[in-house]
Amino acid sequence: MKPTGIPGTSVLQGREDVSLDADTTPPLGKGQGFRPHELLEAALASFMAITLRMVAREREIALEQA
Repeated sequence: MKPTGIPGTSVLQGREDVSLDADTTPPLGKGQGFRPHELLEAALASFMAITLRMVAREREIALEQA
């Protein structure tokens, strides 16, 4: 596997060797990847949306689609 110069993880999936890079802020990375807080915010928003839909379905509340 060719090193990317960015800290990451190398995994072996079957016969394929895959590199998973987690871009970070300079000087170690180019600053183009997601930051941990951005992923946490996206996960929280997804959790809230799923929970809202489950509660609405349980209580038979119709939700409008945007």
